[in-house]
Amino acid sequence: MLAILATEKPAGREVVRSGVYVRRWSEVEFRKLAGTEGAVAFSFSPSGSLVGCFVPDEVLPKGEIRLVPVDGGPAMKLREFTQQGLLAPWGGNFLTDEELLIPSQDGRELYLVAGSSGAPRLVATFGAEAAFHNVDGVPRPGGRYAVVTRWKADNTSSLHRVDLETGEASPVLEDALDARFLESGHLVFERDGRLWVAPCDLDRAVVTGAARVCLSGFSEVSLDRSGDRAVYQTKSELEGKESIVVVDSSGGVVQTLMDSSGDYERMALSPDGRRLAYQEDRGDVGRIWVLDIASGLSRPVTPEGEIVWGPAWTADGRVTYARVGGADVHELMVKDPTPGGTPELLLPRREEGPVGQDNPTFSPDGRYVILSHYPYDGREPGIYLFDVGDGDSGRAFYASQASEGYPAFRPDGKWVAYSTNGTGRQEVYLRPFDDEKPESRPIYPVTRGGGIAPMWSADGGTLYYSGAEGDEAETIFAVTVETEPELTISERRVALTGVTGWTVPTPDGRFIMVKEAEGLKDRRPDVRLILNWGLGE
Repeated sequence: MLAILATEKPAGREVVRSGVYVRRWSEVEFRKLAGTEGAVAFSFSPSGSLVGCFVPDEVLPKGEIRLVPVDGGPAMKLREFTQQGLLAPWGGNFLTDEELLIPSQDGRELYLVAGSSGAPRLVATFGAEAAFHNVDGVPRPGGRYAVVTRWKADNTSSLHRVDLETGEASPVLEDALDARFLESGHLVFERDGRLWVAPCDLDRAVVTGAARVCLSGFSEVSLDRSGDRAVYQTKSELEGKESIVVVDSSGGVVQTLMDSSGDYERMALSPDGRRLAYQEDRGDVGRIWVLDIASGLSRPVTPEGEIVWGPAWTADGRVTYARVGGADVHELMVKDPTPGGTPELLLPRREEGPVGQDNPTFSPDGRYVILSHYPYDGREPGIYLFDVGDGDSGRAFYASQASEGYPAFRPDGKWVAYSTNGTGRQEVYLRPFDDEKPESRPIYPVTRGGGIAPMWSADGGTLYYSGAEGDEAETIFAVTVETEPELTISERRVALTGVTGWTVPTPDGRFIMVKEAEGLKDRRPDVRLILNWGLGE
């Protein structure tokens, strides 16, 4: 049986959710498994008769694990999870057809979940030196051992076996990830972008011989437990070749800031408009850089190996970024981008414990920061206001069971724009800023047809935002905002089309944009099938 997680091609502006599709080797067409709509992760049960998938809620920050028969039949809800709760269900895997092993949100504990009732049972506790763990699988279904990929904060990975009776974890292989087990007594794993195979004692989950390379040039790979059949997706020759460019309102490239050699993610322009902080990814590792636009010189802000993302600027010209410490556990750091700068916690706290922070925006006077925050103290996730330097000062700016984020201070510090999907679709809103009772002020809608990730012009007179879905997701829209003598918001207008990556406005009315390599959309990777591979021989 072959299964894939796929999204149907959108019809116009209609968004069709992803789902799990299966086909037997003897069949030609895939069929969609009912009950898997919206799934973001899945795996086969040991018997192969069930698919377990995690399906997040469309609006609320929660989701559920469903068990779906591959031969047809109704999906069964195994358990519901809150996404800011204890467990990270998208990182789990089967122990038996009725039991799942699931890591905690911070990746430092492993739990056994059996059925829809009863508390998850703690089976292992890992050391604090590891950033998080993913459950790869079990050598013997229902057996004594499981194997996990252990990721450290420097993004190095290793395979460890977990004794489910004693909770003890011990190393299996260094510099390795994503273990799979063959019935013949072999362990298949990834290392340096290649697939390796080594003999393995399945009863003890230990490697018994030298490993050899069996496949390279893939981005995703899946194989059956016999080792005779595999499906893999090739890497595109243009993958990871993007540019950072300045474009005018027609989308024409005015200036190339970085050539087509990187895989660039989030960007942020400094308050004076002279420097650009950007995230460059290499594989699973993100690194933050600062580009001096006039000279064209770049300088790294973070060291190699750390898992970081999302640069932003403080009012006094320092760079902030999220340093990842688990599945949904990360904290904001702040650093002077000049040589010798030392990273510090932006919001130090008195109490130790997990924290989730992202997308910060700073008041012009530098006293306050508003950001996406995932409290672990029972409060609802949402957008929170903090006094800079005080991690215990958080008070809700807008928190609900919906998903909200991307706050943006107006340059005068008197208004904040943000987006939320409280209506079932992402929309942009405005709210006056109140440092004492931020949730007490009225809310004003900016969009009614979808919008996300608002950004202000340098003078605060224009609010830009991205289309939220369908074809509009590649469009930047703009509205004129006047606040005196009263708030007025103009009808939207198109500011930029053909957006292919992260985009920020410049003070002169242009845009800095991540641009895909020419032809990337037309050069889709191949999906290839290997038959009679014989990895277990």
